[in-house]
Amino acid sequence: MTKKFIIAGFALYLLTQAGVIFGETTSEYFPLTNGNSWTYRVTGYEGTYNETMTVLPGTTMINGVATKAISYKGSPYGEAFEYWTNDIQGIRVHAAHIPGEGWLYFEPPMIAANRIMNIGDTVYSSGKARFVFDFYGTFILDYESHSTVVGMETVTAPAGTYETIRFSNTDRIYGYLVGQWYEDVESGTTWLANYLGTVKSIDEDSDGREDRVLISTNVKPPVDLSGTIKTPDGTDICAMVLASGQYMFSCNPVGVFSLEGLPRQSDGTVKRQIYAHGFFPKIDTLPDSTTEAVVLTRSGVCPDYNVPYEPAFVPGSAGKQIYIAGDIRLQNSETPICAMVLANGQYMFSCDGTGSYFLRIPLDSNGQFKLQVYADGFAPSIRRFDEYKTTNIVRMARAVECR
Repeated sequence: MTKKFIIAGFALYLLTQAGVIFGETTSEYFPLTNGNSWTYRVTGYEGTYNETMTVLPGTTMINGVATKAISYKGSPYGEAFEYWTNDIQGIRVHAAHIPGEGWLYFEPPMIAANRIMNIGDTVYSSGKARFVFDFYGTFILDYESHSTVVGMETVTAPAGTYETIRFSNTDRIYGYLVGQWYEDVESGTTWLANYLGTVKSIDEDSDGREDRVLISTNVKPPVDLSGTIKTPDGTDICAMVLASGQYMFSCNPVGVFSLEGLPRQSDGTVKRQIYAHGFFPKIDTLPDSTTEAVVLTRSGVCPDYNVPYEPAFVPGSAGKQIYIAGDIRLQNSETPICAMVLANGQYMFSCDGTGSYFLRIPLDSNGQFKLQVYADGFAPSIRRFDEYKTTNIVRMARAVECR
């Protein structure tokens, strides 16, 4: 039973190696996102079976730290759980639990990977392994662990072919358990795919060898979006491209855009939004990465429901930070509009139900700011103001009113 518990306590360790990266945050190799699931075919001294590992919703407090629980089902030992963190301190395992048997706590948490690692780097950790058995009481042993990034390798599994990092690890738990000396040493090799996790692993201890290979997963990599933005006649357009909280301007060179590593929405898609002066917004929901030419439609001549304003020319205020605020409204009514509000490189959405916006922005070289408002189904509103006119109601014309 003791051996069984320790095996369960390390079964998910192989997954955690997905935290190893190169100059980026560990979440890109093993995001602890609710519902992420991996199914492996396991072959070894316990026979052959499929094991499914899933990130559970919410957090669990372990020794004062909010951790993410990962369950695994399908092994001969039944369902078990482990508790992890993935943050600036790296990938760490805090505890393992088998219902009906007990808990294993690592104090301090065992480090599976630093936040940043390169090929050839090794991470070491050590501390106490505290066993709390349901029927035998509490026993405190020692643990030691080290893990090394070995190199890069292409790996083919039933789930697909992936470019991976090859990673090796050795873990040791030792001390007196139930009055007898106990020592367990496990060593393994793991192959990790960026944004995905473990594709393949080999683990060996005194009982023998176990091989894992990825059969299926619901984890999808982030989305990369690129391409060009043009008019129907092929003229390149300088526009703002926004997706998943990231944005850029297709202005250098004109018409070209590229956004990489975009997180998906809960339904697995990414919403790409493109806004340009004199054109209707182009908003598309995309299921995966794409490179394409995007054609924008000119807004034409549209009614203007706004009061004209001539901004002052105040070059002495260039670079000054000011606050601007206001509301986005439908025509001459008080109906709020959900819109993207952009001013001198800063933006927000007026989508809280009130149509309001509030931004802190720098003034341009003329001591002015360009207030750009875009909303799906409406003509864009582009107007200039100065530091003396910082509160404005922007009234939008419907696209069908334009000609």
